[in-house]
Amino acid sequence: MSRTTIADVAREAGVTKATVSHALSGNRPISDETKAKVLAAAEKLNWAPSQSARALATRRANAVAVVLARDPQVIANDSFFPAFIAGVESVLAETETALLLQVVSGRDAEERAYRTLTHGRADGALLLDLRTDDWRVPFLDDLGLPTVLVGAYDQPTGFSCVRTDDTAPVREIIAHLRAAGHERI
Repeated sequence: MSRTTIADVAREAGVTKATVSHALSGNRPISDETKAKVLAAAEKLNWAPSQSARALATRRANAVAVVLARDPQVIANDSFFPAFIAGVESVLAETETALLLQVVSGRDAEERAYRTLTHGRADGALLLDLRTDDWRVPFLDDLGLPTVLVGAYDQPTGFSCVRTDDTAPVREIIAHLRAAGHERI
């Protein structure tokens, strides 16, 4: 069975494809009666807009990317990533924005991944695992990829940065380990 298209919705509603597009986007005035016919036809045919067509029209991928240069086994055994991904997804879901996760094997692959993102694959990126003088920050800035830095980064940058205040919990952990008799922490 072939996928239902905007042309199928237009035919069912007795309007043009442009009218369907305008009725759904709200970019042009459409009568309430026509809009109701278009919505009824779309529902009857179980039609959803094509993400690739929408991306072409809006010049947006409607996706945010995370590129990780890590062994997939490390990710599978790390308790941080499932909670992080769940938190990001819960926010992105509100705007029907996709999360694109790409795991790469090293710097060359990571550079290629970021370059690919700038060609319409994602609208921006979240940058994790920051390091002092991280090469990725100026690289992404040069690419012009909107990025949010997740973690501590003390160099000048035009990117937004989200940090956690983990000073108190780290002190608690160290105090607990010392109280348990550990000397090498």
